[in-house]
Amino acid sequence: MKPFNLNLAVLGGALLFSASAYASLMTEGVVYQNCNAVTINFIGETPSSTNLLEGAPPVAASSCVRFSGNDSTYGSGGNDNTGEFGDGSLNKPPFSLLDGYENLFADWVAYDSNGDGVNDAFKPGWIGLAKIENGVSYFSVNGVMLNNDPVYGDIIDLMFSSSDGWLTGTWFLQVNESAIQAAKDLLGNSYFDHLNIILKSGNSGFASYNFDFRELFPQVNLERNYSIGGAWSSANLLGPRGQQQQLSHAVFAAHDPLLTTTTTIPAPAPFWLLGLGLGLLLVNRKVRS
Repeated sequence: MKPFNLNLAVLGGALLFSASAYASLMTEGVVYQNCNAVTINFIGETPSSTNLLEGAPPVAASSCVRFSGNDSTYGSGGNDNTGEFGDGSLNKPPFSLLDGYENLFADWVAYDSNGDGVNDAFKPGWIGLAKIENGVSYFSVNGVMLNNDPVYGDIIDLMFSSSDGWLTGTWFLQVNESAIQAAKDLLGNSYFDHLNIILKSGNSGFASYNFDFRELFPQVNLERNYSIGGAWSSANLLGPRGQQQQLSHAVFAAHDPLLTTTTTIPAPAPFWLLGLGLGLLLVNRKVRS
């Protein structure tokens, strides 16, 4: 995996964690709360803007889980990367209803797939954003590229780096101004309410870290295009001798919250969700801390 240039000052002094920082490591298949191996340390309208989390502690993932084996990609096998069942790791087992992990990170919705008035299918609604492995590979959503699109240009930019052999590092998801217009033109004023980051090592499975924006930031306006950044650690990915493993790749995904109890699946929500209106965020976090 190749490093990427990332101004750490932009992240407002992102904290890097080591294996010793964890009270307990993740057991396979157990859902944990407040998972600080991946954190949000920066939120701002642009990468050079004031960090709205300045002075507040890093925000840990609201839940996480580890599984053996390999994760799967999005938009393959004829899928459009619009949150279909079976498309990408978060939309199929072990995260699916079939394995008993109902609503593991976000709600699954039953819908009428053939128009006969009977709900006969499920749609999880997770949209792949990008995969980091020897560089960043951006996914497309229903034919629209998330980066270097012919119409909208760079909708998002993802930076992912490490300075210690891919044991810890930083990440930064920049949501560009074109995302707002793209969302209005293509999908309406919709958004995502979860961000998920999967970390994978070579021989110790993968760990999935979920950020539930409604839980972590109850005062946010998800229709804004704030960019976010933070830190990551592979401390929950251990080898056969208990040693922390180097990261082999990472995958970023977001969840479509528009899948309600209606029998018709709405258009996929835009991945440029990550707009966070944070007027009362710091006040709220001080109250909770």
